[in-house]
Amino acid sequence: MDRAALLGSHRDMLALERSLQVGASLIFDIGSHILSAAYGVSAGEYEEIVGLLAQRGVLSADLRGRLKGLGGFRNVLVHDYIDLDPDRVLDFLAKAPGEFDDFAREIRDWMGSHKEAARP
Repeated sequence: MDRAALLGSHRDMLALERSLQVGASLIFDIGSHILSAAYGVSAGEYEEIVGLLAQRGVLSADLRGRLKGLGGFRNVLVHDYIDLDPDRVLDFLAKAPGEFDDFAREIRDWMGSHKEAARP
């Protein structure tokens, strides 16, 4: 659907918002588990998770930069949805598939290089 059609469909916008919320939550849940299990570290805020993963070489600096602001966006989706700007949702939607795919690839790469350390 094009941008105007999405903006005109309340149902589709709600589905997009929920999908972006779930995607962001998955990134933060996976990242939090890796930080805790592999490094004994926990983040105080969602936005810190990506930075801590990049500091430890789990994620690239490039992806860290592209995911900057995702924690705040996720919080707006969950808590401040009345103030949510539909154009901002569509801006995130335009880049989310690539960023989510890159996150999955970098996590798979990190897991592949840390197989031995992860075994009990």
